[in-house]
Amino acid sequence: MVKYLKSHKFVLSSSCKVVKGAKRSVLIDYQRTDVRIISNDYANLIEQLDRQVILSVKKSIDTNSKEQFDKFLNFLVSNEFGFITKEVDLYPKISDEVFDDNITLLDGIIEIHKNRYNRSDFKEIIRKFDNLQCQSIQVRILSKISSKLLNEVLNIISKTSISYLEIHISENIEDEGYYHNLINNNPKLTEVFLYGSIESKTVEVINKKKGHHQISLGNIHFKTSLLNESICGVINFKDLTFGELNMHNLLKNHNGCLYKKLTIDSYGNIKNCPSINTHFGHHSKIDIRNVLIDKKFKSLGAIKKDEIEICKDCEFRYNCTDCRAFTEDPENLYSKPLKCGYSPYTNKWEDWSKNPLKSTAIEYYES
Repeated sequence: MVKYLKSHKFVLSSSCKVVKGAKRSVLIDYQRTDVRIISNDYANLIEQLDRQVILSVKKSIDTNSKEQFDKFLNFLVSNEFGFITKEVDLYPKISDEVFDDNITLLDGIIEIHKNRYNRSDFKEIIRKFDNLQCQSIQVRILSKISSKLLNEVLNIISKTSISYLEIHISENIEDEGYYHNLINNNPKLTEVFLYGSIESKTVEVINKKKGHHQISLGNIHFKTSLLNESICGVINFKDLTFGELNMHNLLKNHNGCLYKKLTIDSYGNIKNCPSINTHFGHHSKIDIRNVLIDKKFKSLGAIKKDEIEICKDCEFRYNCTDCRAFTEDPENLYSKPLKCGYSPYTNKWEDWSKNPLKSTAIEYYES
């Protein structure tokens, strides 16, 4: 059992966060991706303990709970969720704020359809994204295209400062080995999604060059679903983010899906995301910078999980990227994401598509 002196204080590790939900809480160490479900009482205790004299907190607890107090403190320290010290001032708290005022555009999405694709136009879009110092690009290919055209797209992006690229392909044009080579030969390309596949699976691409350490270069995701506007917004436990403290802070302060994100669809129209019909003009006729500071465009990116119905009571709210394109009440911007089957009131995950309470919204989006 951990020992402590009269002046000792407990400090929650800077990589750890506690989030309370309606019925339970989560304790997360983002540095080690360690997630523990705890009671709300224990979450309250951590809040009481953090940076306070341990014995003072213990004295305020009911006599019958003091043994359990020591056990829980031992659990926290032995699992490195926190530590004991006399010098709290040596470990200042890290801010939850997101310091990205210098970033205009975080994520860009570009749709391509072979019937509307124009090399010069695509090159101009990429140039604009690059000038805005956008580091993450998603390219959605909505029709069957040749490997020649795909290589042309990759070549244009390779000459920019964009650091992360993922490609979504509606119709598989080559075998698996082709995509292995594609990722191997294009350092910016990390994720490839292939839709309409026979089975759903993910294949990791590993560098196996002789004399090189084996490292992961990316993944090929085979999806049985089709690539269209309705694929977005599905929320599962496996898709929650527990390994990035910066993402926790972003999700706490902004909308995880739409904050500083911009889409240019296959017609050249500027949108928040591919699944939202509202557009803000054609990229060739309006300055993207002006769209990014437009009050209406920015409004969706400002919706926090703490403001969304039901989500605000969820212990996983800062691990979920959210969805504003498909909600349980299409007329309410602050309604829970339609495609989330989790209830913070029962702590159970269910198939959202079979929930009779969602049938009206499902019919609305299918019509």
